[in-house]
Amino acid sequence: MSGVPFELQRAAASAKGPRGDVFSWTYAQSGNKRGHELVRDGAGVRMARSSWTNPRTITGTCLGTADALDISLALVLEGVYTRNLSTPGALVSLPGRFLNRFNDL
Repeated sequence: MSGVPFELQRAAASAKGPRGDVFSWTYAQSGNKRGHELVRDGAGVRMARSSWTNPRTITGTCLGTADALDISLALVLEGVYTRNLSTPGALVSLPGRFLNRFNDL
């Protein structure tokens, strides 16, 4: 079984395909806090939540030649906490993360 390795740095990721092709994605908030977009050259996935705090539905629209890897990566990024992927987000969440270490004392 051959997997596709990818690396997530800030709000960008890259993967090397089975033929040696390199793909790069950009994940960004679009419009309001309920919409996000995962884009690479020639393809993209636009995701929208019904609510920012407690979404009942999440919808997605494929743009261009999006494939299963694009869709699955967009779904994973919708389900995880992505604030720490950007420098400003990491700086905002740093004090809370630091103080959470003292909860166990």
